[in-house]
Amino acid sequence: MENEKQLRIITENMQDHVGLVDTQGIFRYLSPSVTVALGYGPQELIGKPIFTFLHPDDLERTKSAFQRCITTSSTEKIQNRFKHKYGDYVWIETIGNPIFDDSGQAVGAVFGARDITHSKDIEKKLRISEEHFRSVFDQSPIGTAVVSLDYRFKRVNPEFRRITGYSEKDLASLKIFDLLHPEDVAANSEKVQNLVNGSLNQHKAQKRYIRKDGEIIWVNISLTMIRDPQGEPLHFLAMMEDITQTKHAEEEIKSSLKEKELLLGEIHQRVDNNLQLVSKLLELQFSNFEDEKKVELCKSNKNRMQAVALIHEKLYQSEDFAIIDFADYIETLKNHLISSYGIDTDLIKFKVRAENSIIDVDTAIPCSLILNELITNSIKHAFNPGESGEISISFKSGNGNIILSVTDNGKGLMEELDVLSMEKTGLRLISMLLEQVNGVMEVNKTNGTKFEVMFTESGY
Repeated sequence: MENEKQLRIITENMQDHVGLVDTQGIFRYLSPSVTVALGYGPQELIGKPIFTFLHPDDLERTKSAFQRCITTSSTEKIQNRFKHKYGDYVWIETIGNPIFDDSGQAVGAVFGARDITHSKDIEKKLRISEEHFRSVFDQSPIGTAVVSLDYRFKRVNPEFRRITGYSEKDLASLKIFDLLHPEDVAANSEKVQNLVNGSLNQHKAQKRYIRKDGEIIWVNISLTMIRDPQGEPLHFLAMMEDITQTKHAEEEIKSSLKEKELLLGEIHQRVDNNLQLVSKLLELQFSNFEDEKKVELCKSNKNRMQAVALIHEKLYQSEDFAIIDFADYIETLKNHLISSYGIDTDLIKFKVRAENSIIDVDTAIPCSLILNELITNSIKHAFNPGESGEISISFKSGNGNIILSVTDNGKGLMEELDVLSMEKTGLRLISMLLEQVNGVMEVNKTNGTKFEVMFTESGY
């Protein structure tokens, strides 16, 4: 009696529920914990067959397991759905063993059962998640592979197989490094080790892969380390995109650009040569003149052409035919004019200040002609023979605006002189160029002469 009492205390306080059924499957005993799982009190179920509470889809499978338990004396474990008192089905996992009378005849079964609905819900969510992952994985337009820590392919999607040309069976016997171009293996190995030790979260690169048919292809590859909740490495996720056509197109564009650069360079060189030729012809022409005014006119025109020729010369020497360093150009033009007019630099000093001097070629050409006229004007008219002085050249660009000034501390201009009507000094040419670039010029006659030109850079 004491043992029976202890046993009842145990069964009535178990979270799992236990019970007895006879050979017809009729409940003969149920522990009180059944109420928690199924909503019924034990007395509501005792005397009723277990099969009336089962989900129709589980009925035959459960009957078969029950018959095996009774007839073969086997322990049976089964998961099925039991109808809750309030209508829903609850997943129950049951383990049953047969019980026998004194003659050894099976008289029923004893079972232990537990509610596994929560576990089943988790399984269902995991299954749906897995199915969703498999669908996304298989249908992804990006080649995707799951790679083990020893670099073997565990799973690959159809796009990965299409890119590499290998079947799933082929890839199962290969390591990811086997597909890499030999020249890319060493650099890739170091990055992979960084992924494993955690110093790198993701490795992205453009690599060459070798297809099964031997063709070398370019791919964008992204390699990520997948870790467990404790941060331990599980496997790599490799994602690749075939960029071979893009790479070939880039090479064709580079080749085309190189050809165009060579052609443009040749054009600049020929323009420069032609301007130099015309300049030489003018030089020959004014060497035959006795009229000083005609000589000066030819020399001025020669220097104007030289100013433009120098732009083309700088462009030809540049890596970018669209822009020019105008600070470098100012120095070259200044030195040319000093030589052309035979300036004694011990008497006339030149100062140059240039800021943000990279400008486009469409701006550089009118700017060069304006600068040539302003420097020439100061050289020719600012100082008396043998007189010392200083010519300052300033250039500044920013936010699309150009400010160019030439200042001398010479004798200055006559107050009543209209500088823009001085045809013989070249200032009329400046006026025409300013109209072309929508610029303005200011003249300051204090302590010499300062010409300041302001306009907007081409493209703004």
